[in-house]
Amino acid sequence: MIIEQAQPSEFAEIEKVFQNCFADDVRMYPIKRAKHLFVAKDNGQIVGAGGLFVNSLHAKIPKAAVAVEVAYRRKGLGQKIHQTILQSQPLIPLGVDGCCFDDNTSTIAFLKHLKYKPYLDCYIPVIDTTVDFPVFERPQNIQLLSFNKAASRGIEMSSILNFLVENYFESHHWNPVTIPKDSPDWEEIAFWGIDHELSLVVLQDGVLVGASTASVDGDVLQIQWPFGAANDVSGELAILKTLMGQQFKIASQRGLLMSTFECDSTEEAMFQIPKALKVIESKTWRRFRYTP
Repeated sequence: MIIEQAQPSEFAEIEKVFQNCFADDVRMYPIKRAKHLFVAKDNGQIVGAGGLFVNSLHAKIPKAAVAVEVAYRRKGLGQKIHQTILQSQPLIPLGVDGCCFDDNTSTIAFLKHLKYKPYLDCYIPVIDTTVDFPVFERPQNIQLLSFNKAASRGIEMSSILNFLVENYFESHHWNPVTIPKDSPDWEEIAFWGIDHELSLVVLQDGVLVGASTASVDGDVLQIQWPFGAANDVSGELAILKTLMGQQFKIASQRGLLMSTFECDSTEEAMFQIPKALKVIESKTWRRFRYTP
């Protein structure tokens, strides 16, 4: 058994090994974009692989992923691949993340065996938009506008972008953002592919206190960046309900069948939104962290 650096000619076979291990999670680990990638071979056959994956938004904490064929598991091979991965990137002061969906029990058990600690769950509900939604009480003195209507009233998209980016930084304190706030890249990151009638802002006494971007994928509303700024959780929740309640209503009027969004367990207000809705199905993307 040997462990060595992967070659581009082996990418297709590595993808199959990852598919066998991660199933639907595999899209989170694009093999061709791995920063470091290794294979384990038994008599020339690839029986395991692993790599480090870096998100340009959160480059300080890479993700590690290890996949081993079933017949070679529980023999210490995965741990050896993991060790090789860490040695390829010796300076990782903030740690390494391991991630998978909550139904991938074998990966969760493997991460815990390696002393990864759970620290965040990202709950992803799918909402039925064909039913009547509860009427959410709106905060006083507010205006609810689409991005298009906001622009027609002189609200610059740059101010909406600044609000979104500032709140993105605050909400991702658990994984430092590595792109500067003034980078021109944020416009594409935040606004790419959005629907400007489904993307909304909330003004309270003329001040921007909420914004939520959204896009449409087939018959599904994808709510992407919903943020509310308030002094407490109840105030933030009221703003989020105002934004998302209207997005659900528009989606229903358009004949969209479902809606989905993400709720991190670190976001107390956002995590309460699904409780008032008809959830068709859901899954949870679990994050674990290993500190060398």
